[in-house]
Amino acid sequence: MAAEVSMPAPVCLIENTAEGELVLKQEAIEILNKITQPVVVVAIVGRYRTGKSYLINKLAGKNKGFSLGSSIQTHTKGIWMWCLPHPQKSKHTLVLLDTEGLGDVEKGNANNDTSIFSMAILLSSVFVYNSIGTIDQRTLDQLHYVTELSNHINVKSPVHKDHNAKVSDTADFMSFFPTFIWTVRDFSLELELKGKPITADDYLENALQLLKGNDSDTSKLNLPRECIRLYFPERKCFVFDRPTSTKNLKRLEELHENDLEEDFVTPTREFCQYIFQKCGTKTIEGGHSVTGKRLANLAVAYVDAIRSGTVPCIESAMAALAQTENTAAVQEALAHYERQMREQIKFPTATVKVFLDLHAECEKEAIKIFMERSFKDEDQEFQKHLGEMLKDRCEKMCTVNEQRSTDMCRDLLQKLSSTMQKNQLGGVYSKSGGYLLFVEDQKRLTEQYRQTPGKGIKAEEVLQEYIQKQESVAMSILKVNQTLSQKEKEIAEEQGKVKAAEWELKLKEEMQAAAQPKSHEEHVKQLTRKMEEDRLKMMQDNEREISQKLKAEEVLQEYFQKQESVAMSILKLDHTLLQKEKEIAEERGKVKAAEQERKLKEVMQAAAQQKLEGQPKSHEEHVKQLTQKMEEDRLKMMQDNEREISQKLKAEDVLQEYIQKQESVAMSILKVNQTLLQKEKEIAEKQAKLQAAEQERKLKEVMQAAAQQMLEAQQKSQEEHVKQLTQKMEEDRLKMMQENERVISQKLKEMVKDRCEKFCAENEQRSTDICRNLLQKLSSTMQENLSGGVYSKPGGYLLFVEDQKRVTEQYRQTPGKGIKADEVLQEYFQKQESVAVSILKLDHILSQKKEIAEEQEKLQAAEREMKLKEVMQAAAQQKLEAQQKSIEEHVKQLTQVMEKDRLKMMQDNEREISQKLKEQALLIQEEADKQQQQMQEEIKLLQKKVEESNSCVII
Repeated sequence: MAAEVSMPAPVCLIENTAEGELVLKQEAIEILNKITQPVVVVAIVGRYRTGKSYLINKLAGKNKGFSLGSSIQTHTKGIWMWCLPHPQKSKHTLVLLDTEGLGDVEKGNANNDTSIFSMAILLSSVFVYNSIGTIDQRTLDQLHYVTELSNHINVKSPVHKDHNAKVSDTADFMSFFPTFIWTVRDFSLELELKGKPITADDYLENALQLLKGNDSDTSKLNLPRECIRLYFPERKCFVFDRPTSTKNLKRLEELHENDLEEDFVTPTREFCQYIFQKCGTKTIEGGHSVTGKRLANLAVAYVDAIRSGTVPCIESAMAALAQTENTAAVQEALAHYERQMREQIKFPTATVKVFLDLHAECEKEAIKIFMERSFKDEDQEFQKHLGEMLKDRCEKMCTVNEQRSTDMCRDLLQKLSSTMQKNQLGGVYSKSGGYLLFVEDQKRLTEQYRQTPGKGIKAEEVLQEYIQKQESVAMSILKVNQTLSQKEKEIAEEQGKVKAAEWELKLKEEMQAAAQPKSHEEHVKQLTRKMEEDRLKMMQDNEREISQKLKAEEVLQEYFQKQESVAMSILKLDHTLLQKEKEIAEERGKVKAAEQERKLKEVMQAAAQQKLEGQPKSHEEHVKQLTQKMEEDRLKMMQDNEREISQKLKAEDVLQEYIQKQESVAMSILKVNQTLLQKEKEIAEKQAKLQAAEQERKLKEVMQAAAQQMLEAQQKSQEEHVKQLTQKMEEDRLKMMQENERVISQKLKEMVKDRCEKFCAENEQRSTDICRNLLQKLSSTMQENLSGGVYSKPGGYLLFVEDQKRVTEQYRQTPGKGIKADEVLQEYFQKQESVAVSILKLDHILSQKKEIAEEQEKLQAAEREMKLKEVMQAAAQQKLEAQQKSIEEHVKQLTQVMEKDRLKMMQDNEREISQKLKEQALLIQEEADKQQQQMQEEIKLLQKKVEESNSCVII
C-alpha cells in the first residue's frame, strides 16, 4: 500500500447529477484508500464565477489543474479532488477540494447548494469562502447557508439529543468545524477605519459586528454574523486586488506572475504560506489524525446520509469510522503477528520459554500497531477482541509446535530403533543372554536420542512413551531367555551323560581287543593291575564330578527353598493380616452386640422401673422409643462399619504396596537366577571339556597298552580263557564299582550335607547379624520418634507406617544383606506389629472426635490441592510470566495512549472554554450595548415628556 500519492490532475470526488443527487466516484475513493498519511484538507466554496479554481490551483503550485471558466455558466460540477504531497510538512498529504459554484440560476433545487456547502465543511480542515468586491450586507446575505447548518448537520445522534440540543450543537460545532478563511477578490478599497489603517482580519471582524437593534429585521440581518462568530472561532481574511485587465482574464492560466498585479500576487503568496504553515491536519474526536482512508470513509457516510434523506450526523459517522478503522486495525495487527511469527519461529522450538518469548515480542508489536491506528475503542472492546485472537493464534501455533516436535521425535526413534527391530525379527534377542543385549541396545538408543539436538519440547514425553511400549517386548524377551537357560542346562547334562556312556563303551571294546598277553598269568596280572588303576582313577573322577554336581544341586535346591520360604512367608503374612482383620472385626462385632444388648437391657430396666414406680408408659410409646434407640444404634454401627472398611482399605493399600515391593525383589531374584544359570552352564561346559580330554588321554593309554599286548601276544589258544576271565573280572569290577559308588555316594552326601549345613548356618548367622544391625541403624530415627511421642499424636499411625515404609525401602536398597534379609525383615515386622497395633489404637482414640477428623480431612485436601497447584504452576509458570510481560507492555502502551488522549482532550476543552468565554463576553457586551441604547432611548422619551409637561404648565 502506497503511503504517499501524487495525482497529475484533479478527479471528481462527488458528482452532482442533473437530478440534483450527490454520487461518490469510486476512482476518487480508491485513491484516498491508498493514502495512509495524515491529510490537510482545504475546501474552497463561493458563488460561481468568482475565481475559486484559480486560487486553489495556486495552492497546488500550478497555473492549471482545476478547470477555469470565463463564461457566465458554472464550470465545476459537484466536488473535485486533487491529492499532492504537502509542500512543507513531511509525511503529510495535501487534499484540495474545489466545489461547484453556489447560487447558480440554472439549478432548480436550492437545497443542493446547502448540501455541497455542508459537505465542504464536514470534509475539510480549512474552509475557504471566496467572494468578490467587499464584505457588506449583500455578501453576508449570500452566505445564508451558514445559518442553515444546524438544520443540515447534526453533531450528535438524534437519540442522544436532549431539550438543550441547540445549545449543545452550537457549542459542539466550534470543536468540529474547520478553520474559516474569507478571501475577498477584486477588492479595491483602502483598508482604513475612522482614518486609521487596519488589517484584513480587522476588516472581517468589523464586518461581523452585530447591528444595533432588537427588531426582527435587525435580528435577521445579524443572524449570518452570529452564526459565523459562533461556528468558526478561528477566522482569517485575505483581500486580493484585481489580478489583471478584463481582457487578460480569459487567459489567466497562461499568464506568468510578472504579468499580474503586485497587489494580487503578494496576498496570493501570503494566503498559500498561511495554509501551508498555520493550518494543521484534519482531526476527529479525541485529536486523532485523519488519513486518506479515513477521509474516504467519512465521505461515504455523509453522502449516504444525504442520499437517504437524513441529516449527516458527525457522531454517527465517527462511530461508523471507528467500527471500520478498529476492525481494520485488529486485522492489520493480527496479520503482522502471524507474519512475524512465521518469519522468526523455527518449529519445533527448543523449550516452551523460547516460544513464549517470541510470542510476547510479536504480540507487543501487534498491540503497538493496533494502538497507533485505532481510535474511539470504548471499553477496549476491539483491543480485548485482538487479545483473544492473539491468544487463539498462539494456542494454534503452540499445538503445531508440539505436533512438529512429536513427529520429529517419533521419526528419530523409528530411525534409531531400526537395528533393534531387525535384531528382534532375526531372533537375536531370542537366544541365551538376549535380554542383556536388548537392554544394552535400548540404553545406547536412549543415549543417541538424547544427544540429538533440535527435538523440541515433546522430546522427553515421546521417549517415555516409547520406553513404555518397549516394556512388554522386554518382558517377553526376558521370559524367553529364562526358558532357554533352563533348557540349555538340561541339554548340557544329557550331553555329559551320553559322552560318559560312549567313553565307557569304547573302553570296554579296547580292553577286550587288547586281551592277548604273552602268558595267562602275566596277562591276568597286568590286566588286573591296569583295571585296578583305571578303577581308582575312575573313582577319583567320579567322586570329583559327583562332588561338583552335588554342590551345584545343593546350592540350587537351597536357593529354591529360600525362594519358597520367602513366598510362603509373604503368603503367611497375607493370611495373618487377613486373619487378624477378621478377628478384629469379629471382636468389634461382639463388642457392638454386647453394647447393644447392654443398652437394650438398660431400656428394659428403665421401663420396668417406671412401671414399678407407677408411671407406666403405653406400649406404643415404649416401642417407639425402643425403635428410635435401635435406629440410632444401627446408624452408629453403619458409621463404625464405614470407618472400619476405610481402615481395611488403607491396610489393603499398604499390603498391595508391600506386594509390589516384593515383585521388584522377585525381579532382582530372577536376574540373579539368570546369572547363576549362566555360570552353571559355563561350568558344565568346562567340565564336559575336561571329561572329554581326560577320557581321550585314558583312551590313548589303553590303546598303547593294547598295542603293546598285541605285539607280545603269541598264544592263540588262550583267547577263550582270557575272554571268560575278562568277562568274569569285568562283572566283578562292575559290582565292585557299583558298591564303591554307593558307599562313596552315601559318605559324600553325608559329608556334603554336614559341610553345607555348617556353611549355611555360618552364612545365615552372618546375614542375620548384618541385617539386624542394618535395621537397628535404619530404625534409630523411628525409635527416637517413638520415645519422643511423635507417633502419639493424631495421624501418628500414618506417620509410623510411612517411616516404616521408608525404612523398608532403604533396607531393600542396601546391597550385601545375604540370604536372611527377608526373614530378618519379617522378624522385624512381627516385633513392630505390637507397636503398630498400640499406635493404631491410640490413633483411633485420638481421632474419635469429629472436629479433629474434619480438620485432618481439610488438611489432607489442602495438601492434595497444594500439590496439584504446584504441579500445574510448574507447568504454566513460563507461560504466565510471558503473558504477564505482554499484559504489562499492553497496559504501558494503553496508558501512554490514554495520557495523549487526555492531554488532547484537555487542550480541546481549554480551547472550547476560552472560545465560549469570548462568545459570552461578546454576547454580554452586545446585550449591554443594547440595554444602554434602550436606556438612552427611554431617557430621551422621558425628557420629551418632561418638556411637554413643562410646556403644558407654562401654558
